[in-house]
Amino acid sequence: MSKSASVIPIHPPRFGFAKEAVASWNQFCDSDLYFVFSDEKDAEEFKKICFGNYKSIILPENLRSYRNPISVKKYYGVMQLIKEFKYVGVFDAEIKVVKPFDTDTIYEEIWNTQQLKCNQCFPDVNGGNVVYNNSVTMGLDKNEKLLEQTDHFKWYWWFNEICVYESKASKLFFDYLENHPQKDILFHEYWCFDYLIFGIWLICHQDFKCVKFFPDRKFGFGAIEHNQFNIGGVTEKFNSYMDSNMHPENYEKIKVQFHMDRYVPESQRHLVRVDA
Repeated sequence: MSKSASVIPIHPPRFGFAKEAVASWNQFCDSDLYFVFSDEKDAEEFKKICFGNYKSIILPENLRSYRNPISVKKYYGVMQLIKEFKYVGVFDAEIKVVKPFDTDTIYEEIWNTQQLKCNQCFPDVNGGNVVYNNSVTMGLDKNEKLLEQTDHFKWYWWFNEICVYESKASKLFFDYLENHPQKDILFHEYWCFDYLIFGIWLICHQDFKCVKFFPDRKFGFGAIEHNQFNIGGVTEKFNSYMDSNMHPENYEKIKVQFHMDRYVPESQRHLVRVDA
């Protein structure tokens, strides 16, 4: 079995970002990058504008009607790749690889921590409630491990590190998901983010732990997700391989910038919502 690959869900409005992602991937990374397209037409259109090295996965027709296509594409891509690779990293299209990126080593390291990096959120964007609502749908809201690790749903781990799926655990997870009575809800609801669902399952069934940073601060969803200006030393504290920090050259650990579509000018830094 090969060691690692990476997958990105994609559709035409994000083709420009995806093209740039491929260029930076080819510059700094040797492992396979896959895009999951909605259909053959989209795959052919992307091929006309992107001449870098990547591979294509086409979403089958029976999965195209779900209202949460991003998570469905991610799940389907991972399901295909774990047949061949031990570790699969999952990204959105708006990424940029900024340094040499050894996915074999880094994905294994992230997985072997058996941890989810967590923060708390502003009340009006309460990530803990998102975790709670997903756990209700999954029937795991009373699970003692989940209650303990999330402090009764106070903590949130979306995009605080590269999302890594390991083949053995992922096969068990997808068996669980395929046979779950609420699978259609999980595939329809926008807030059923793929790695939140997987994280809940990992806590309950694989003994993953929540590592909790900044207990006295709150953030807009994932702390790393809104970390362009690194206010309060978020980059140093989370020490993640993926960060939205606008100066990754100052941090050896950062290999991938993400949410490139959400960056704001330095002149608007004062408008960034913080609780430092």
